[in-house]
Amino acid sequence: MHALISLAVVLLAGGCSEQGSGGAAPASGGVSDPVHAAAPTEPAGGAGQTPEPPAAPAAEPVDLLHSVPSALAVSSAFRDDLEQVSRLFDGDLTTAWNSRTGDLSRAWIAFRLPADARVTSIQMTAGFTKNADRDLFTGNHRVRRVRITHEGELVAEHALDVESRELQDIPATGAGGAWRIELADLVPGSHANWREACVSELRVMGEPGASARPGSVPSVHLSALPGAALAADGPPGDRPEEQIDEVWADDDDSDVQDPPVAGPGADPTAGPQIAQGEGLHLAELVLAEGVESRRPVNPRTTFSKSSDSRVYCYVRVENPERIETEIHIGWESVEHPSDDPGRATTVGASPVYVTFAYTGTGRRVGRYRCVVRDAELQVLGRVAYDLLD
Repeated sequence: MHALISLAVVLLAGGCSEQGSGGAAPASGGVSDPVHAAAPTEPAGGAGQTPEPPAAPAAEPVDLLHSVPSALAVSSAFRDDLEQVSRLFDGDLTTAWNSRTGDLSRAWIAFRLPADARVTSIQMTAGFTKNADRDLFTGNHRVRRVRITHEGELVAEHALDVESRELQDIPATGAGGAWRIELADLVPGSHANWREACVSELRVMGEPGASARPGSVPSVHLSALPGAALAADGPPGDRPEEQIDEVWADDDDSDVQDPPVAGPGADPTAGPQIAQGEGLHLAELVLAEGVESRRPVNPRTTFSKSSDSRVYCYVRVENPERIETEIHIGWESVEHPSDDPGRATTVGASPVYVTFAYTGTGRRVGRYRCVVRDAELQVLGRVAYDLLD
């Protein structure tokens, strides 16, 4: 009887060792010590050390166009309206960027991000998704296929569902820098005379890196993407390829009106009028009450003699050929245009040039404008404002 009990104890001890430790039985074949078998093992690295905490989960991707300094450009815009570019990131699927009429086979959208940002995917709509009084989605051209490049290298070609009005994911990953979305294939809409490429919304999803600046919005451009580096902070000179200049032009508060002379054509009825070209051209022309940190403050087109001392004109020039030249910035009455081109300023051999000019408000009540001309005195653009009492 005692022998049977001893045998049962040996068999029971051997079974607990194999299942509890997962390893081989003791080499001696003896009975395992139940106290030591149940003792917890020490963490790797020796006694007294705290085990490494588990890795933090990866952050959810954010829309980089609203999270880092960025620039956004399109091949063209309907009626050369720069505001069209902003509709790509306004969060409203009932608005859209429309290309210039006929710009279909080579239409594109491009963006530039800081080097430390990382793209994990791109989202965009296949067309103009609005459907109100008439269906603009089916009436306009829709994007059936896109070609994505990063710094000139092919990243992906991706088909879009031309029946879907939702944002669609495009698999594309890579670092910051210059990206380009070519609209490689479009489906014509039901309106034969609507010949514009249309996209309601674009999102660039990814990780912002050290350049994170929540609430940012891209600078917008036509026909060319700025080549300047995008810095999160710092004074104007910190942007290595962007020339910054300050032009104090026509600070004359006298109440003298220019005599009538021959001048350029009629003033635009709304917004700036910007000439388009392949070489030196204006990317932005904005009137404002001031300029701070390279950007216009409180842009507007109405000023008061009693409450405003100056009118500022913010000018951003793109110089893709990087040829040193000059521009002229002048002020004139809309009713009595002047042949005086204004003060000249040098545009260096850099792809982007930013400057601003101001004028006083001592003139008579009326309508005036800021005019920007190139070295040959051809008008690059003009923008008008109303001066009230």
